Amino acid sequence: MKSITKLIMAAVAVSSAVLYGAEVINYSAKDGMKNIFGKKVTFKENSVVCQGQSILAGKKIIEIDPAKKYTLKLTAVGNAEKSTVLYAGFSMLDAKGRTTVAHNWQGYPGTLTEVAADAKKGDTVIKVKDGSKWNKSAINVIAANAKADLSDIPNRNIVADNIVSSKKVGDVWELTLKKPLRAALPAGTLIRQHYRGGYLYISAGRTVPVNGTLEIKGTISGVSSKLESFSRKHFPVNAQKAQLVILADWTGKKADVEIKDVTITVE
Repeated sequence: MKSITKLIMAAVAVSSAVLYGAEVINYSAKDGMKNIFGKKVTFKENSVVCQGQSILAGKKIIEIDPAKKYTLKLTAVGNAEKSTVLYAGFSMLDAKGRTTVAHNWQGYPGTLTEVAADAKKGDTVIKVKDGSKWNKSAINVIAANAKADLSDIPNRNIVADNIVSSKKVGDVWELTLKKPLRAALPAGTLIRQHYRGGYLYISAGRTVPVNGTLEIKGTISGVSSKLESFSRKHFPVNAQKAQLVILADWTGKKADVEIKDVTITVE
């Protein structure tokens, strides 16, 4: 009788997995994550203890399917002396699996423009056909070889940092750079203004209480069709691969935190 019951339960489990198509990736196992920043990180059998600022990354890379949902769950346990702050989400990778940064993905709509005259490496002024929507925020950068259809995203061709001014001079606009160009821009090159940021966070700046527990759960689904900031609702335009990241004690309190029950459910 017990054997029959076990068989029935196993059949139900298998049929449920087929019905819902869910895959659960367990990152809490000892070989599930790696330390990419942190001096005191201890991997236990089913958890990780971080002492002070640390960044953990999942070893299994996520292959993004726009039709599926990705639910990240984890539990963080604080120590008895200090609260701490935790971030959790994804590091975006390019199609080849290489690490990227936020400004490869994040750009300002309406800033795509054509270089109007050759600009040499080391120049501090770029002449373009339209600089009317460019701004001088310190977090901005300039991406070259941009495309109107966004097929250049993620754009790794960052040729300069922020501008200090944008003004119209005759029939063109002059973009004055804070620092010299790092590469030549021939006339006709399309450029776009992008901006820096952090990881794609599902949960950002949550407090792990003193001697308490923080439960994190968040779902992201789909791939954006437009140029925009990182959103916890969906992956950025052209996204194909992502990697789990967890930032522990990111406010630098030198606090301990144990991270466990880390899973991503794909369905």
